[in-house]
Amino acid sequence: MLKNTRIYIILILFLILCACCYLNKAHKTHEVIGQYQGIFPCGDCSGIKATLILLADNKYVFLKDYQDTEETRRVEGNWKVLWLSPIIRLSHSEEEFYIINSDTLELLSRNGQRIKTKLNYKIKRVSENE
Repeated sequence: MLKNTRIYIILILFLILCACCYLNKAHKTHEVIGQYQGIFPCGDCSGIKATLILLADNKYVFLKDYQDTEETRRVEGNWKVLWLSPIIRLSHSEEEFYIINSDTLELLSRNGQRIKTKLNYKIKRVSENE
């Protein structure tokens, strides 16, 4: 009986340690605050200049400028990093982004998966002067 209790205690401590290590690697909100830009592929134009601004108060502005056209879309709302996940969800928008690192985000498919293609769906952090 005592032997089983020790095994359970060791197992619980091991699981707590694993959870702490995982939480330590989870992306924190303050690490992704900033402005990101990139050019997404477009079937009807030469590209979509995407600008995502993530503000410290969890508000965002997402601009999509369709090049070679006069169309620009602007969406504003709230954003959050999903719990224990490297994914940013934007309210009032269908887009979600995968956090590759603190300087690069990648647009996810409509079902929340990374897009397997050679086309560029990444946006990179830009300095405030750009």
